[in-house]
Amino acid sequence: MIAAKLAYAKLLTHITVFASAGGVLAVFYPHVLTPTGMIENSPVVAKMVECEISVGDRFAGAGELREAIGAYETAASLSRAQGQLPTLPMRRIANALYYKSQFRAALRTLEQLADEAARLGDTEAEFWAVIDAAQMARLARADRRVQQLTERAVRLLDSGRLENREYLRAKMEDTDMTAFAPHLESR
Repeated sequence: MIAAKLAYAKLLTHITVFASAGGVLAVFYPHVLTPTGMIENSPVVAKMVECEISVGDRFAGAGELREAIGAYETAASLSRAQGQLPTLPMRRIANALYYKSQFRAALRTLEQLADEAARLGDTEAEFWAVIDAAQMARLARADRRVQQLTERAVRLLDSGRLENREYLRAKMEDTDMTAFAPHLESR
């Protein structure tokens, strides 16, 4: 319970969302949803996601990667609560882990993103996450995992659900996969 209160307090300290209502600036907190009570499509929650990413970026820019990851995790949770794929926050988490040389953790994060994308039917996001995960697996010297992820990427290419398949296939055949690394924003 104390941990939950601390997490909530931290969330409130990170987020200041202003919205104009009848010309008056008001501050919204996480319990504010939409007039219908649904968190999906809530502009307030969407703004909170943007704010958390911005906070994470400021922390990352200052070299405070643990705090940055915490802000990005909050943004990812809020995105999921809205029924959205948390592509940007998850990539930012992988990015921070990459810079901490925690390649296995970055690999897990990207695999989680790929799995979430697959569940939501976002083949393009799944493909890029899989390719980036393969690069993290290579850096982590997890050769078997590199092979599994590469095979998954090929299956996605062969599925016919991706545009520019030939371009992507040519990129995959390049032995230097660093173009797909999360710190370079694959998409």
